[in-house]
Amino acid sequence: MDNKKNIIHSIDNVYFKDGHLKVDGWAFGEDYPIISMTVQFEEKFKTEHSFVINYLNSSDVVSHFGEKATKSRFSIGIKIENLKDLAIVTKAKIVFCFYDNSIESIRIFSDKVSQFIGQKNFSVGVSVTTYNRSKLLIENLNKIKENSFFDIDLIISDDGSVDETKDLLKDFGGIYWASSENKGVAWNKNRALFFSNEILSNSLTLLMEDDVFPTKFGWDIDWVLSSALYGHINFDPPWFGPASDGMGQWNQPYKSGYLSGQCSGFTKEALAYVGYLDSRFGRYGHEHVEHTMRMIRAGYGGEIIKENSPECVFYSISGNIEVSPSESSFQQEDVDRNGEVLSQIWNESIYRAPWRNDDEMRVFRKEIQGFVKNQ
Repeated sequence: MDNKKNIIHSIDNVYFKDGHLKVDGWAFGEDYPIISMTVQFEEKFKTEHSFVINYLNSSDVVSHFGEKATKSRFSIGIKIENLKDLAIVTKAKIVFCFYDNSIESIRIFSDKVSQFIGQKNFSVGVSVTTYNRSKLLIENLNKIKENSFFDIDLIISDDGSVDETKDLLKDFGGIYWASSENKGVAWNKNRALFFSNEILSNSLTLLMEDDVFPTKFGWDIDWVLSSALYGHINFDPPWFGPASDGMGQWNQPYKSGYLSGQCSGFTKEALAYVGYLDSRFGRYGHEHVEHTMRMIRAGYGGEIIKENSPECVFYSISGNIEVSPSESSFQQEDVDRNGEVLSQIWNESIYRAPWRNDDEMRVFRKEIQGFVKNQ
């Protein structure tokens, strides 16, 4: 809640639904009543009918502030169709008019978000890692393509699958893909992240596993906004149960000690300071936790509980995605082995390259050169 002169207000939620960016909140004049409100754009935005304002029951606000808060709740719907529309809306203001024709205004988004979305050559990479889940992979890739609001670069890194994955990817249109030697989760996620961030130079990368799929059109808007705000964000799966803090929304993430690696967002800035997953992690386990701990140490996507300790609070969102039931490659010995690695390296330098030595770099470089673009 913010106080601005004689107006008290709160923007509670901003989300995408039915082709509109929805803004829910409340506002009232502390000294004088607000008689009208509108949305003001910094540049020409479609027509005067591009948005609608609905006034909602305000009993909750009235119970706290009294009768002066009557009719204070509102819900705004602003029609957006593409990145340009979103960039304009992130700079918009809600303008309130008082009985004496004086006005006050508030921003819907922070400067941090609007500057990120409005940057020149803004682009989004969705990098999917996969291993031996060919049918599930293709099904979920189709869902990603069909439901993405942004004009994404879709990247698939196959970690040496021995099923039909490679053959199916050859015939799948509009993707970048590579099938390389099996080297485990950390190494394969680095292939996918590196290609999006360094080769395609995307403004941000959404890193997804092959069993993850979006549940609605525009799923990627929340992930992009949250990544813009925090630099790094993670997925909160339903099996974690209720979080004690946060709402799971892009600007009000859950804050907890639990972390899942199914989907994560990384800005180019965050990766520039933190780098990639540590290649000392083997097949499975702890690699994503250690990487996110470094993100938090650098100021992205969470909070440090205690200095010089591995204790962190991780930020995560629901993000309009689900996880398909699938067979896991989980093996306890892999997790235990990687747990030992984590205990040894968690407090080393924040930045890590995807490789540890020249030989690893040459192997990695050859694999990155192996990515193919399907038309």
